[in-house]
Amino acid sequence: ARALPVLKPEFALVANDLDNAELRHMAAGCRLALAERLLSGLHLQEAEPPLREATAALEQLTQAQPKMPAIWQSLAEAYTNEAEFQRSSSRLEDAERAAQKAVEVHRRLLSEYPGTPGYQQELARCLLDFAQLHAAEGWQFQKAEQPLHEAVDLARQVVERQPDDPIARSLSVRARRQLAAWLVTQVRIAEGEEMARAAAEEAERLIAKHPDVPAYEGQLADILVVLCHLQRALLKWQDAEKTILRGQTLCEQLSTRYPTQLEYQVALAICQSALGQIHY
Repeated sequence: ARALPVLKPEFALVANDLDNAELRHMAAGCRLALAERLLSGLHLQEAEPPLREATAALEQLTQAQPKMPAIWQSLAEAYTNEAEFQRSSSRLEDAERAAQKAVEVHRRLLSEYPGTPGYQQELARCLLDFAQLHAAEGWQFQKAEQPLHEAVDLARQVVERQPDDPIARSLSVRARRQLAAWLVTQVRIAEGEEMARAAAEEAERLIAKHPDVPAYEGQLADILVVLCHLQRALLKWQDAEKTILRGQTLCEQLSTRYPTQLEYQVALAICQSALGQIHY
């Protein structure tokens, strides 16, 4: 917000000067950053003007400078934020259109720069967000399946190319876990268990290489709860008990190391409840 008044006069001067694309991009980025901050605080009315201004400016810039991938990335980010704004405003069809635009931009980038791991990861994240829009809102559930499978495949490709990249592996874990949860909603329990198991194995490998990152341990604990419920549904009681005990141990360690983090205490309570259901 402090940067906007400084940039605004200069932005007006270069509005029609294609040689100042970087400055125009910076000005749009400031508006977008302000909109993101307001959205994170659920200040929807205040977020809408800078978000629309940023989106319009970036759309113009991509037309004027179509060979600058950084501008396309910012436009995809703007569409993603618009989707979140529309979802928070309970306008789900508008949110879907914005999310689809973000996917299309990421597809364009990957098409022009094929095999680029960063663009593959961004498309995978965008597809997961698109699927989450439908799954989380309980709206048009079937539309979530194809983007979830595609995200899992993209994340897998990145991990194969960059096996030591923890961000890529964490994204792969997230994609598999999200698909497993979706399969549960479709009562495809055996498929869900297979996917959740693959996610858990991936997360275990991630923790083995990066044992001091609590977010990765929390990610694994969350997956183990899902896997436990699936194993219970398949009457695999011993597997379910072993799975949730591993999750409970992780949560106990996290709660001890980070006693002020409520999320780990909640996760521990969930694991304890799941274990109690097995013994009951």
